[in-house]
Amino acid sequence: MKQQKIIDDKYLDKIISVAYGDAGILDKLIVYRDAKKNPQVKKLLDEYKATAVEVKDIAFNKCPDNIIENAEAQIRKEKAPVKYSIVFQKPVYSSAALAIIIAIAALLIFRQPNQRQKYSKAEVLTAEMQVKQSLGLVGKIFKKTQNTITYDVLDKQVAPPIKKGMNVVNNLLNGG
Repeated sequence: MKQQKIIDDKYLDKIISVAYGDAGILDKLIVYRDAKKNPQVKKLLDEYKATAVEVKDIAFNKCPDNIIENAEAQIRKEKAPVKYSIVFQKPVYSSAALAIIIAIAALLIFRQPNQRQKYSKAEVLTAEMQVKQSLGLVGKIFKKTQNTITYDVLDKQVAPPIKKGMNVVNNLLNGG
């Protein structure tokens, strides 16, 4: 690689892959060869390697037992009829469940017989109340999940390393 003042994005991705140990042998050879010839490439490679080491050293925090106990107590208190944990832990499961529910609803809507079943006013009110309760419970769960992700995961664990990395990149680009 010739001396360049600006490294293109594709080559920068190669440098990052090498620093994190994700690159193939050919990319490693190219980047290490270029790092010997170009001090800018060497500097970037060293900085990304240091960042990779720091990222790998981030410890996963175990959730304190009192938080787990409080959550279990709240679930028992609300007496949720269905266990939602497996659905919300795996996005693939929740997406598949939603697709199945939509498919069944569409099938039922489009294959309705010509005769309409008549419901009493009490049945309609009961069904409406049950739907509101179900949607309220789902809304609470989504709100708690959103708050947990926003404040506990993104703000405390994801944002600081990204901010630090962006500062390093900005300093490099600004010549600092």
